[in-house]
Amino acid sequence: MVKLIFSLFFTYLLVFVLNTPFGNFPSIAKILNPFEGIWQNAEPIDNILKGKTIKIKGKRDTVNIFFDENLIPHIKATNDIDLYYAQGYVIAMFRLWQTDTLSRVAQGTLSEVFGRKTLNSDRLMRRNNFPTLLKNMITAVKKEDDNFFQCMEAYRDGLNDFVSGLKYKNLPIEYKLLNYFPKKFTLEDLASCGALVMYDMSSTNNSINATLDYYSLGEDLYNRIHKDRFSEKFPVIRKTFKSKDSLSRLKNFKKKNNFEGIVQKKDLDIIFPIINSSEIDKERSNSIEPKDSSPMGSNCWAISSIKSKNKKATILASDPHLNLTSPSLFFVNCLETPRNRSFGFSIPGVPDVLFGKNLNIAWGVTNGSICVSSFYKIKFKNESCEEYLVNEKWEETNFKEEFIKIKNKETFIDKVMHTSFGPVIYDESFKHSSGLYNIAIKYNVHNFVNELLAIHKINRSQNYEEFKNAIASFGSPILNMTFISKNGDIAINVIGNFPVLKTKHNDLIFDGQNLENLWSENIQLHNILEEVNPKRGYVSSANQKISDNSFCFTYKPYAMQYYRGERINYLLESKNNFSINDVMTMQNDCYNLAAEQSLDLIRKFVKEESLNDEYKVILKILLSWDLQNTYNQVGPSIFRQWQFEVLKIMWRELYPIKSEMSFFSTIEILKNNELDLKIYKNLENLIKISFERASEKILNWEKKYKKKAYWHDYRNFKVNHGLGIASFGRQKSKVSGGKDIISCNEGNVGASYKMITVFENEGSKTYFSYPGGQSGNPGSFYYDNFFEQWEEGKYIKVEL
Repeated sequence: MVKLIFSLFFTYLLVFVLNTPFGNFPSIAKILNPFEGIWQNAEPIDNILKGKTIKIKGKRDTVNIFFDENLIPHIKATNDIDLYYAQGYVIAMFRLWQTDTLSRVAQGTLSEVFGRKTLNSDRLMRRNNFPTLLKNMITAVKKEDDNFFQCMEAYRDGLNDFVSGLKYKNLPIEYKLLNYFPKKFTLEDLASCGALVMYDMSSTNNSINATLDYYSLGEDLYNRIHKDRFSEKFPVIRKTFKSKDSLSRLKNFKKKNNFEGIVQKKDLDIIFPIINSSEIDKERSNSIEPKDSSPMGSNCWAISSIKSKNKKATILASDPHLNLTSPSLFFVNCLETPRNRSFGFSIPGVPDVLFGKNLNIAWGVTNGSICVSSFYKIKFKNESCEEYLVNEKWEETNFKEEFIKIKNKETFIDKVMHTSFGPVIYDESFKHSSGLYNIAIKYNVHNFVNELLAIHKINRSQNYEEFKNAIASFGSPILNMTFISKNGDIAINVIGNFPVLKTKHNDLIFDGQNLENLWSENIQLHNILEEVNPKRGYVSSANQKISDNSFCFTYKPYAMQYYRGERINYLLESKNNFSINDVMTMQNDCYNLAAEQSLDLIRKFVKEESLNDEYKVILKILLSWDLQNTYNQVGPSIFRQWQFEVLKIMWRELYPIKSEMSFFSTIEILKNNELDLKIYKNLENLIKISFERASEKILNWEKKYKKKAYWHDYRNFKVNHGLGIASFGRQKSKVSGGKDIISCNEGNVGASYKMITVFENEGSKTYFSYPGGQSGNPGSFYYDNFFEQWEEGKYIKVEL
């Protein structure tokens, strides 16, 4: 009897446990159900679609969708409405969960499905006022181009019609693991996916950290550390002004508005009444590691017929460097109607091709790296914050409540304060990581809402004039847009609205007590910073400075690249007869120019006889290295660790700062003896100690893991899934390259796609590569089937 009772109790307990949800996760029985659970995701429909044409009923007519051997959909419709309906439908087929998640980020609704762990992300996006921005984007599209508005509605309907036919067993695995069902998509969801891309490319603002450094170091030392060392180093636009009229107009505008102010340290005493010098010094010393400038960026260049092997060909090479994810951020598709055919990379949830080509033009993009937001320190009357001081008067604060739903928790109500300078993004309940608060943000993205329409117009442009008209709709962020056409034109434009500030220190926080510090005007750049068919036969950009010094407005890029741009231009200058293979080789170039220009310090100051036997081996490996960051060498690991040690000594031990510093600027400072090396006495001592520290780190790593510090093992390159499930991403990779290198892959940042387009002999050829696959299903062969080819620098040719 006891055994029977125990057996019944154990059976009941097992059934109870298997059928009970835990937190945000479903019951084990539901997950492991062989008929509806995760096993169903192991047998996707992808293989059935390969090489097949399916027909779907559009809103007006039947749409044919051919899936080639790489599962790239070639969507052929008789009209635009059906084309975008089908594009939305196909995106839902392969990237539903990704579209859902991307659309939630900008709207600040992640916590509805992920729980409290994403609350800070939701609060940040709400405080950036993105929900209002998204509504404005939809209103602007409807007002300016009703046809495109109908296309967006069709795309949305395609998504929703696919979702409406889904049953639990067919859900993407992420929905099953998180125990929720896809939402019904809205036009704001589509705008959200587009706005997220803009935000990702324009949200960097180092003003708070820079101001902390400025306040602590003093104006003289701050300016010496951060001075412009890039002015004439291959700017994106070498001949800045199209005409003398545009130069004259800008100079008169500058003179009229008195753009000569400079923030003094005494002004910052007004900005920081809540934090004293000792607290700032504490913040600076708390920095665990110095921040090297971000590896994020992009490469893009165009080659005209005078430098191509086929003297009638134009070539465009594009590869943006973004955070790499599984599934990939991008989705390849071909969109065709009787009026247009475009091919290239889309982002789930965003209609059209974001980067790519049509039958007559091709385009690529890099980030202009110009900050398009400003922070303002607000002074409130008292703790209630009901009034704030501006122009010596107390103005009423506008409060807005944001209701953030949290899965399995009570709704969080965030009270956001709005001022004349914008929403208060950091307050006492939501402080910046530095501890500062009561800081409002003025963000250029809030003012310009036609970016989706600009992309739509670019897709349909047939020549450079139409392309110029299309990019005129683009407001933010500031981008370098590269162009080629079938008729032989090449061009590069810096596009977007440049925020004109009345100070030389636009990298610092502004005093929010004075409306004069608010932006007075924006300048549309595409007609000013432009270069068309230059005699040298190429244009290029790699996030270097956007213009030479003839551009009369001072600006501080939030990140400044040097080595990639110089290497690209060197290779373009060194050859005339470029073939497709030459361009592929360039995109995968792993030469470490930073090492070439800095290893002379080690050769000069690190003497073999002063080292122990283990360090001598490290030195020999480093100095015999061929300067190629290939995955199977130890040299790149030693050099990268030495870079870290140099940055750590300079910007943590000697001059503790919170700002990011580039290795290029650091080496220039050292070579030119621009700063006192204090406890390290001289450059020789600093270089010797930094090399010994790097050697010790390499040796300790090799002892710990019992293997050589080959680059692909040492660098810890990863591609992560959104849920953090290791098996759904790539935790190791043999991709070559690294930071400051044309093949720019480091951490979880890399070439999110590579694309080469050639127009020649009345036709075109297209080649691409990217670190993923078409499917969003981790159980599918097509989830990451392109990864090895991307890793090896190989390309897929597309016949159009």
